[in-house]
Amino acid sequence: MLRAGLCKGLGFSDTDRKENIRRAAEAALLLADAGAVVITALISPFRADRQLVAELCQVRGVPFAEVFVNAPLAECERRDTKQLYARARAGEIPKFTGIDSPYEAPLAPTLELRTDLEPVEQSLEKLFALAAGLARETGTPFADAGADI
Repeated sequence: MLRAGLCKGLGFSDTDRKENIRRAAEAALLLADAGAVVITALISPFRADRQLVAELCQVRGVPFAEVFVNAPLAECERRDTKQLYARARAGEIPKFTGIDSPYEAPLAPTLELRTDLEPVEQSLEKLFALAAGLARETGTPFADAGADI
């Protein structure tokens, strides 16, 4: 939805990817400043961009956790309902992560989810536990929901 609205018009060049991540981070920070617990799901292929978001969060006093959804490329392609990987392989989308543009895996993510090896529910439980723990640190009401997850 970000690329259809807030980030409409951005492509997959390195510059556009960086701007996509920056805009998403700013939107997430606005929500966090309002007291929301924010979980973003973005393809952020470059470590430097993820580090920039971590630094923006630190400056604003917002907890940040890097979650690495570690799925093999073949699994990502299998799940691709929009057929973006097929279009990239056909040359229709240049500089597409995993096809003709690299992905720099996190060196020390806060949480790694192996969605190809565990059920979605198990990955979600781990993610929600992490979010509840971070919320607890800041006194956000989401932390109370952690017992029900």
